[in-house]
Amino acid sequence: MFGGLAALGDALRDEAGAWLARLGVYFGLAALASAAILQAVDGIALKAMVDGWARASAEQKQSAFQATFAVRQIEIGAAAYVRILFGVALTSRPSAGPPRKWRLPHRAALVSGRYQMASSPAGDRSAD
Repeated sequence: MFGGLAALGDALRDEAGAWLARLGVYFGLAALASAAILQAVDGIALKAMVDGWARASAEQKQSAFQATFAVRQIEIGAAAYVRILFGVALTSRPSAGPPRKWRLPHRAALVSGRYQMASSPAGDRSAD
């Protein structure tokens, strides 16, 4: 995914929406870094906490559970950030528009736009 965003960002280098493509690449990098953090929290920290909770004595079980639950909540928050960053990275690229050399002639774009409107749920009037 990131390689495709970078390639499309390079294709849009001289276009008006090139800054959006670059922004998508930067958000993609941030998303990859956040995914690495998520894997560290999920794979290392949470496992260590669960193992500590399993080894805890009866009097320490409640506090060990609370600490494990706190790490789990951190994992959920990190996963939310990963989703947000990947979503922004993927949606910023189409907003930049296709490179000029990939654009269709005027009539073909008009037909394509009409087809897209007719096939979208908002353009479907038969559901009324």
